[in-house]
Amino acid sequence: MRRDAAANRERLITAAEAVFAEHGPEATLDDVARAAGVGPATLYRRFANKDALVHEVLSGFFSRLVEAAQSAAAGPPDRGLETFLRTVGVELALKSGLSAPVWGDLAPRPLVEHLRSLSTDLLIGAQRAGAVGPEVTPDDVTAAIWALRGVIGSERLDPRHRGAQLWRRHLETILRGFGGGSTGVERSV
Repeated sequence: MRRDAAANRERLITAAEAVFAEHGPEATLDDVARAAGVGPATLYRRFANKDALVHEVLSGFFSRLVEAAQSAAAGPPDRGLETFLRTVGVELALKSGLSAPVWGDLAPRPLVEHLRSLSTDLLIGAQRAGAVGPEVTPDDVTAAIWALRGVIGSERLDPRHRGAQLWRRHLETILRGFGGGSTGVERSV
C-alpha cells in the first residue's frame, strides 16, 4: 500500500472511531469521510461498506481493552480486577458508542469472549488475594460492566450529569459490593 493510501486508511479509522464513539450506529460513512477530511470515494476505496469499517474500528477498540486486561493481570492480583473495571469505565465514558451491544452482530465476538475470559482470570486472582468475595461470579463482572454502560448512557442523555461522572461513584458501589470482607476493595476515586 502506498504511503498516502496507508495514511488515508489510518485517518479514516481514527475518524471513524471518533464518529462511531459519539454517534454509534446512526453515524454514516459520509460523516466519517467528512471527519477524516477525505471524499466518500476515498473511504469506499479503503472499505467496501460501513460494516467493514465498523469491524475494523471495533476490533481496534476491543483489542485495546484486551491489552488493558492483560496489563491489569501483570500487576498485583488484589488490584487487577479493580484496575480493569476502572479502565473499562474510562473507555466507555469516552467512547460509549463503541460498546458491543450497540453494534450487535458486528461486535468482534472472539475479542469480546477473550476479554470475558481475561476478566474471569482477574476475578479469580482477586478472589485468591482476598480482595473480592468468593460469591462474586464472572456474570457479576459482566453485569457490572453493563451497569457502567447504562450509567454512562444516562450521563450522555442528560448533559447536566456529564461533568459529574456518575459512573465512577457507581463503580465504587460495585467494588464495595465485590469486597472480600475487611481486605475488600475500599479505595475511592
